[in-house]
Amino acid sequence: MSGLNDHRLPLALRSRSPREAILEDIGPYVGMSPEERGRIVDQLSQLALDLLRANPHRDEVLQWQDPVPESTRAHWRRLMKRAR
Repeated sequence: MSGLNDHRLPLALRSRSPREAILEDIGPYVGMSPEERGRIVDQLSQLALDLLRANPHRDEVLQWQDPVPESTRAHWRRLMKRAR
């Protein structure tokens, strides 16, 4: 991309800070009411349900739980020990 001015590139290809990237991502949602955000959550939930219904492995998908990393288990043990 050398020789091109950043301002002439599509937004997704421009160099930007992590802060700028986050602000760009959340831009459409800033200022939305809880009701507006709730409608988006409802739509996404319905989409997830539709995808699950179409998946022949849906039961396995619903049963899956990410394994807890040993570092998290060790931290939990330290916290419990301290609480006693």
